[in-house]
Amino acid sequence: MTKSEKIQQLVTDLYWEFDRMSSSGQETLEELATLVGVPTEAEMDEKNLKKTLLSMGVPKESLHLYMDESSVASKNRNKAVKLEIRRDSWVKFLKL
Repeated sequence: MTKSEKIQQLVTDLYWEFDRMSSSGQETLEELATLVGVPTEAEMDEKNLKKTLLSMGVPKESLHLYMDESSVASKNRNKAVKLEIRRDSWVKFLKL
């Protein structure tokens, strides 16, 4: 494993602690991720949200209704879906 790959892996591992970090720590981690080419929390959330919505049967042309964060209903719907994604990720991780 190269030094660059090791740094990317360490930055990725830090995301397991993202919710426990201070806002300053989260900002620093996001900057590090961008510098070393690791997807940020927001990028992963968007990717996972799209994937989950499609698997739930939401038509691709309707994704914008769920991805647009401007409405309160959309924010609540997205929050519930994101929680489901995190729960599923933990279940998969714990099965390893």
